[in-house]
Amino acid sequence: KRPNKLIDDMASDMATLNQTDTSEIPQIVARLREAFNTGRTRSKEYRLAQLKSINRMLDENEDQLTTAVCNDLRRTKNDTMFMEFFSSKAELVTAINNLDEWMKPEYVKKDLANLINSLYIQREPLGVVCLLSAWNFPITLVLKPLIANIAAGNVVLVKPSDLAVHTSNALAELIPQYLDPVSDSYVYCSLYTGVCMYICVGHTCL
Repeated sequence: KRPNKLIDDMASDMATLNQTDTSEIPQIVARLREAFNTGRTRSKEYRLAQLKSINRMLDENEDQLTTAVCNDLRRTKNDTMFMEFFSSKAELVTAINNLDEWMKPEYVKKDLANLINSLYIQREPLGVVCLLSAWNFPITLVLKPLIANIAAGNVVLVKPSDLAVHTSNALAELIPQYLDPVSDSYVYCSLYTGVCMYICVGHTCL
């Protein structure tokens, strides 16, 4: 049984969730891999542009997102601003301010066998990342790991909560408007109905 009435109420809204046929997922993932293989997500300029676009998305759609959270969780605008917007913006500031340092090679101490060599650690993007989000903080639990992935140069497949329907639908609408979309498909996967629920967006990532 679900833990409380709020989750039952949220589950009753799942019929309004935008859904994509699960048979499309392999093709979507293939397009994401193709996009990553072009190398376009690797540059610092690209990553910074995507991070700044997330900040603009939050600034320009504050009312829409806070209303969506209120409809899902009965949470006030002030609570959502404090618990979700401010923490997401703090994550953005950290990523933007440190991206240059994170992308630099980290030189390590040489041993006798490598005196004439250059030894360093170079951090590389992983590739295609699947991001799974929970319902209790439906904005932050999407955006904070998305920000980390964007800073890393990955391409991301985002699964927002199927219980926080209004917020997930709002993010599905807004993310492609602000970030560089690899795919125009959105897939959702319900834990209770077995229907797949993901948002497919391609960006710079972690």
